[in-house]
Amino acid sequence: MRAFIAHLRRRGLVGFTVMAVILSATAQQAAAYWSADRIEQTIISESLKTTYVRPSLALAVAETESNFRPHVVSHAGAVGIMQIMPATAFGLYKTGRAALFDPRTNIRIGVRFLDHLIKKYNGRIDLALSHYNGGSAVMKNGSARVLPYTRDYVSRVLARSRHYQNAVDKKVMGDARRRAGQRLLTVQTLEKHAKPDRKAALTTHINHVDKWLSVVNELAPRGR
Repeated sequence: MRAFIAHLRRRGLVGFTVMAVILSATAQQAAAYWSADRIEQTIISESLKTTYVRPSLALAVAETESNFRPHVVSHAGAVGIMQIMPATAFGLYKTGRAALFDPRTNIRIGVRFLDHLIKKYNGRIDLALSHYNGGSAVMKNGSARVLPYTRDYVSRVLARSRHYQNAVDKKVMGDARRRAGQRLLTVQTLEKHAKPDRKAALTTHINHVDKWLSVVNELAPRGR
């Protein structure tokens, strides 16, 4: 890559124009790959790997923090979909700032950090969210409380989490109904196209023959 850039520099303005076009096309391909649906699916899959973070909560945090935008940077310096502070990423997960612009890396670290905070605060999601948004000042004099300036944030995330949970429940129920319908259709199809049971068919046929033989015997003239 360095040799390629050096070659473009020697070519002057035309070379840099070509490089800009290539980089722009690459960025567009990356944006197309990381669609909103793919981002949401990645958030769900990463949250399912944790102990305490439900997909609905992770989705609510991502929406509230960045509206699912991969390259947004806050005035405080938080990066990406989950708005990770570079100091947190490096201090806890040895991940540099540049890596936080990769959506999968950003989501993974954000969800793991949230999982860590929920465990830290003994399952108190409100405290975990307050820390996630406002920092470690949640702890004061050995006790924890929701930081006043994070109360609105915590309320919004919890409300959106309930919204996502309802949506997930509806989807799960819908998928279950569809699977049940598919199983019923499969059973009906199998019954319709199943090969006849030869033994049962033979038994039925023999019974029919016996019946008609008895009728014939009854009708036949008896010998004197």
